[in-house]
Amino acid sequence: MFKFLDAVDSTVKWIAYIGAILLLPLIIAMLTEVISRYVFDAPTLWAYETAYMLTGSFFLMGIGYTLQVGGHVKVDFLTDILPDRANLIIYIIGYAFTGVFVIWSTWGLTESFLETYKTGETTGESAWNPVLWPFRAMAAFGFFVFALQILVELCRNVTRLVQGEPFERKDGHIS
Repeated sequence: MFKFLDAVDSTVKWIAYIGAILLLPLIIAMLTEVISRYVFDAPTLWAYETAYMLTGSFFLMGIGYTLQVGGHVKVDFLTDILPDRANLIIYIIGYAFTGVFVIWSTWGLTESFLETYKTGETTGESAWNPVLWPFRAMAAFGFFVFALQILVELCRNVTRLVQGEPFERKDGHIS
């Protein structure tokens, strides 16, 4: 089981790294828009929608990794004063509760993606008006990866609790 958990951790990390590469086309799109708009007085039709889709995809691909390294916003004053066993129980309950909602959201996002793909829905935000399904697919995928990482964290904390191991404090620093 631990090999599976480690494989999920590694996969989530690589998905986040691939998502980080999306910053490059985002920067290029924004530079192109700024130069086109302010130097040539000819704004692009596509930069706005490209920017929000790439930015959203970037964040969605990194949400699982952010959980992995402890980067989500949290209040730590209780974890500092409570014993390890109490922290493990709190995190187990939190992951279980959150996991239900993330899986439910993943289901809904997947249905939304499939419907958008079938209908060929477009954004309706600009004259470019691209299809929306690639972005909806990325949203469903990002939440799926997040759900997998929640499951990994839940399994690890349950194992620590059962085996009497200490609570792992994640400081949120990305390596």
